Amino acid sequence: MTIKIQSISKQFGAWVIRLINKTRNHIYTYILFATIIAGLLSIATWLILNDASNMLYLRNYGKRAEAISRDITTMVESGNFTYYQAIETIDLTQYYKENIRLVSNKGEKHSNDNKRINFPYNDSVYMFPINYSDSSGQILIMPRRRMLVPQYYEFMIVLISALIFMLTLFLFIRKSIRYIEEIDKSIDIIAGGKLEYEIPIRGNNELSRLAANINEMSNSLKERMDIEKESDIKQRQLITDISHDLRTPLTALIGYLDLLENHIYENQEEADDFIHCASQKCFKLQTLIEELFTYNKLINKDIPISIEKDDIIEIVKEIISEQGLKINLESKERKAIISIDRNLINRIFDNLFDNIRKYGIRSEDATIYIKKIDHKVIIIVENSTDQDLSNKVDNIFERMYVGNESRTDNSSGLGLSIVAECVNLMNGLISAKFQKPRLQIIMEFNEG
Repeated sequence: MTIKIQSISKQFGAWVIRLINKTRNHIYTYILFATIIAGLLSIATWLILNDASNMLYLRNYGKRAEAISRDITTMVESGNFTYYQAIETIDLTQYYKENIRLVSNKGEKHSNDNKRINFPYNDSVYMFPINYSDSSGQILIMPRRRMLVPQYYEFMIVLISALIFMLTLFLFIRKSIRYIEEIDKSIDIIAGGKLEYEIPIRGNNELSRLAANINEMSNSLKERMDIEKESDIKQRQLITDISHDLRTPLTALIGYLDLLENHIYENQEEADDFIHCASQKCFKLQTLIEELFTYNKLINKDIPISIEKDDIIEIVKEIISEQGLKINLESKERKAIISIDRNLINRIFDNLFDNIRKYGIRSEDATIYIKKIDHKVIIIVENSTDQDLSNKVDNIFERMYVGNESRTDNSSGLGLSIVAECVNLMNGLISAKFQKPRLQIIMEFNEG
């Protein structure tokens, strides 16, 4: 029997532990569960303390019951009352804190209530013998239950029960309270500017999910601020590069015009050379401004786009025939249909070929590969270059980036940036690879 009880106790304990672990996943359910447990413990405490106080009071109640029995016995003996005279004469209601019953051995009973009294608490009934003039009997005395515990005892019992309730509830939710305080302090830290700080994730409930969401928000904010910071740096660099690219031809142009205006040349042939150089500088300025204008329209999506399905192989063949470059086309495919804007595709290859003219090795041919892989059309433009892009290939699509950091060539640094924006507008992907001296520009579009 003992083993069975222990087994049931273990099963009940395991069930309670599983229930606690399960309810912890939902903070509201957990708090409700904790409140119920605390309430049950509080009620159990009240019942135990109340019974204990009753027992303690009853231990000291015997003397009072004995004194009451002496009073009644004295009145009966002094008046030589029969049983009926005793119950008619003696006012038992004066003992309002007790239930008192006069019993005759003849089977007659009388109490201080006008109704039959059943004594349910046999352990608290005091019996004293009494002799009437006509018979013998007993005096049964039991304190009324509501009178057993003094009021200050009741107050203490209620107070202790309330403390047990609050203490139990606190023990259940103290981890949650501490975690809330930890989250609050962490939010203050994050609000102070330490966006890299992360709130520890504890458990799997609403609080832990709140902490995870705050961490995600702070990380997103940090990433956004880093992007804005990087963008600000690039913006400053862009302004510097544009200023440099505009100032250089302008300075040269002003110099040539100054020479012409002041007739500082030896002959007409030299003057014509100055005019030609000034014209070239003007052309460079025009090209730079046009590319800046085009790039600005592309990044702001302020350019009309007409997407149509077309065969990129035929388009590339047509573009190659118009270029004065040695370019090979290699493809095992007969057709490669992709959705493109014809003007953007032309701009892409114009810029790529212009890039080959500026940086490619003239003695080596460029090659364009077109292939299909998993419903994707891959276009690779490959050429040899005298630029060392070993650690720079990830930057070549950045605006105003040029391989020659001294910026002494005629490049604006916007050509490949425009290519990248055009590819993005047609929902394509672009990347670059460099294995000295070969540079690959790789474009990927969805087939069909």
